[in-house]
Amino acid sequence: MKPKFLLLLVISEFQPRLLKSHDLTLDASIFSMNLCGILLILDRFCCLFLLAFLGILYPYNRGSLFTSIVLIYSLTSVVSGYISASFHCQFAEIGWERSVILSGILYLGPSFVIISILNIVAISNGTTAALPIGTIIVILLIYFFISLPLLVFGGIIGHRFRSEFQAPCATKRNPREIPPLAWFRKLPCQMFISGLLSFSAVVLELHHLYASMWGFKIFTLPSILFITFIILVILTAILSVGLTYIQLSVEDHQWWWRSVFSGGSTAIFMFGYCIYFYARSNMNGFLQLCFFVGYNACICYAFFLMLGVISFRVSLIFVRRIYDAVKSE
Repeated sequence: MKPKFLLLLVISEFQPRLLKSHDLTLDASIFSMNLCGILLILDRFCCLFLLAFLGILYPYNRGSLFTSIVLIYSLTSVVSGYISASFHCQFAEIGWERSVILSGILYLGPSFVIISILNIVAISNGTTAALPIGTIIVILLIYFFISLPLLVFGGIIGHRFRSEFQAPCATKRNPREIPPLAWFRKLPCQMFISGLLSFSAVVLELHHLYASMWGFKIFTLPSILFITFIILVILTAILSVGLTYIQLSVEDHQWWWRSVFSGGSTAIFMFGYCIYFYARSNMNGFLQLCFFVGYNACICYAFFLMLGVISFRVSLIFVRRIYDAVKSE
């Protein structure tokens, strides 16, 4: 099948029913919410690595790590609001406020529920792992008086300086019908392939990280961890381009969400490995099980969102590049 024909199939997914469809407005809200929230998590990871390089985050002082996470999350909320509003306004004129609000709870909402449950379990068991009520109040005050206003401010800036989506070539109003796909071309198989290959590149470093978090080992080489993270990002991007091209070659133009799930599938393998790590460790009891599964669920969820948006962004750049090539021909 010729590449030019393939590109015409995908471009129909970009710009039909652009401004007057309620469904498209809702889709734009959901997708921009995911996009901005994931990019915000990626920014926070980079900030944490930078602080580790500068020696501010010392591995023996985990309290400074949690404090840095809270402060970085709050101060970078303006980035989340800006990306959410600007990306949403490329596809719909209304509904950007909903995207901004949803982006603020995309990761924080589930994480807050999990941490609250863990705190209740810790209090019921009378352990010192429970967060004091004063710390909880301070975190809530930081969110409502720093993070939330910065989120809204970033959304207003993104809406004010919005730009329209410019497709690289002519678009069609109605998308083409997708032919039946073989089982190995469907989403579950692509998620398995992408997740397994990316996970195999970081599993050794992941073992040392888990041993440092839940064992007695001290992880003192953030540079090695950062290099492993870069390898993971590059591998996720390469696999995303390859899987997107395979999807387009069979006339399947619905690649947006598939690229997100394929890239984020590595986090599913990470969560599976954490269960394996717990089974082989000396940890036991309901309290340790809850804390281990709960905190690892938050970490894996963050990686799912972060790697998912990396996969989507790379796929979007790839599709736009090949459309530009077809237009120039």
